[in-house]
Amino acid sequence: MLIAFEGVDLAGKSTAAGTLRAWFESHGDTVLPLHFSQPQAHPLEEYEFTIDKALPEVDHIITDRLH
Repeated sequence: MLIAFEGVDLAGKSTAAGTLRAWFESHGDTVLPLHFSQPQAHPLEEYEFTIDKALPEVDHIITDRLH
């Protein structure tokens, strides 16, 4: 499952994402936390290529903004 938190700065996206990640992991799921800062490269490199590589190995991908 891909879960993307969107919203204005300081709205609590990272906090909510971290709480959700902890909940999934406490139930035995594997989680890829993806990008909790401003992009450092082209979005394809930072998101899509990373997601494509991770999909077979993780249950959930959680991102703080999906630029």
